[in-house]
Parts: sequence; structure tokens; C-alpha cells
Amino acid sequence: MTVTFREAALGDGLAIWEVVRDTGVLDVNSTYCYHLLSHYFGSTTVVALDGDRVIGFVSGYITPKDPSVAFLWQIGFLPSYQGQGLGGRLLDYWRSLPALSAVSALQTTISPENTASQGLFRSWSAKRGFGITCQPFLSAAHFGSASHEPEDLYIIETGIL
Repeated sequence: MTVTFREAALGDGLAIWEVVRDTGVLDVNSTYCYHLLSHYFGSTTVVALDGDRVIGFVSGYITPKDPSVAFLWQIGFLPSYQGQGLGGRLLDYWRSLPALSAVSALQTTISPENTASQGLFRSWSAKRGFGITCQPFLSAAHFGSASHEPEDLYIIETGIL
């Protein structure tokens, strides 16, 4: 298996939606949302490919309030590709994007039950010598009547690369 990475493009929206759906743990948004994300945030969204097949992705954006911070919105792989170390490689590729060259911190939210994502970000940060902190962010009450776990905010200080 040779996995490659590239910036997302408009035509990747459906495939990204399918990855999100098939992970079974990510919040599934509309296909329309992923088409917009791929088109308008393609310079900060990456797809992972096995041949021509999208098998994973990471989406994010530079925060409007602070251009030195990138928010990583979602990251995921099809279940058959999970647990193979691809998450760290994908994060490395994402962090090296030209659009993120002035970014010195990454932020993401992770629910307390999502130990796989917590492990990925903690391990990735530790291997690169990045500081990582976690603080409460969104409580279950923020989601209203929707059944949703709280989301903790993880802050990773990468420095400008």
C-alpha cells in the first residue's frame, strides 16, 4: 500500500463525506458542507489516497480571530486504514502546507470518549517536541437537545516551521 497526500479539491467532497460516515465516530455533516470545505478551504484540507481512492482526510482552517492559529476540524481514515500510523503522517503533511506557514499553534476539539484521537494528537505532539494542553471547551449543554458529548479544546504549540 502506497498512501499519498494532496490538498483537497472540489471533487473530493463526497469521498470525504463517505470517510466521515464510515469512521463511525466523527460528526457527519452534509455532503454539501464537505464540497464547500474542499473548495473554499482546500489549501488547509488534505486527502489521503490509496491510488485514486480517498481513504482519509484532515480538514481545517486558519482562525479569523488569530492568523497564527490553525483549527483542525476533523481527521479520519476508513476503518481498514486505521491503526497503521497514517494519522501522524497525515498531520505532518497538513502542518507543512504553505497556507499554514505562519501558524504557530494548532487547536482541535476532542470528546472525552475519543481516546484514539487523544492518543494521536498527544503522540504526534510528543514525537515532535510540541507542547500540548487541554481545557474544557463545549459542554453537552452547548449542543441543546442533540445528544452530543462535550468537546475539550486541545492546543498544540508548534512554533512557526
